[in-house]
Amino acid sequence: VGEVLAADADPAVRERAANVLSKMGAGAKPAVASLAKGLGGASEGERMYSALALLAVKADAAPAVPNLIAALDDPKNNTGAPQTIQAVAAAALGGTGKPEAVA
Repeated sequence: VGEVLAADADPAVRERAANVLSKMGAGAKPAVASLAKGLGGASEGERMYSALALLAVKADAAPAVPNLIAALDDPKNNTGAPQTIQAVAAAALGGTGKPEAVA
């Protein structure tokens, strides 16, 4: 599923792949690099599901710290919804335990 998220040309397919990964909990760990890439995806759903999946893998999301920080700074992630992509990315950063994630 991670390979689909990373490489499929269809944004709807990538969104569905990120959704599947977001429901896998710690099982999404092998897809951290793909999820990091998904944080910059074209659709709001791809970005949100990628953030949710990274939140679920906690400290194993550490390689995605730069992407999570970029997601915080990206204005398109401030969707106005009660749970924004930025809020989920911030929570995922906190779960990584990396000093640069809380600086």
